[in-house]
Amino acid sequence: CSRVGSILSCYLASEPVIDSASLARVDAAGWERFARAARDGGVLLPAHSPAALYLSHAHGVKDVEQVLATMEAALKRMLKEDEA
Repeated sequence: CSRVGSILSCYLASEPVIDSASLARVDAAGWERFARAARDGGVLLPAHSPAALYLSHAHGVKDVEQVLATMEAALKRMLKEDEA
């Protein structure tokens, strides 16, 4: 993830995304799978990466913890599917 203040953008990539060349190599299909898996867990992420995500004071600690737990579960689900 890259961020400026409370605005962030996350990617699935094998190397840091630091410029347009590395951005062109992100795993767009993987992100779409991840976004679907997160949505199944109740977290709405943009369907396509890159897209901006915004954190605000409306998000409390419990909200952030829930989102992180859901995102972790989505990644674990993807790993399990890939191993099958």
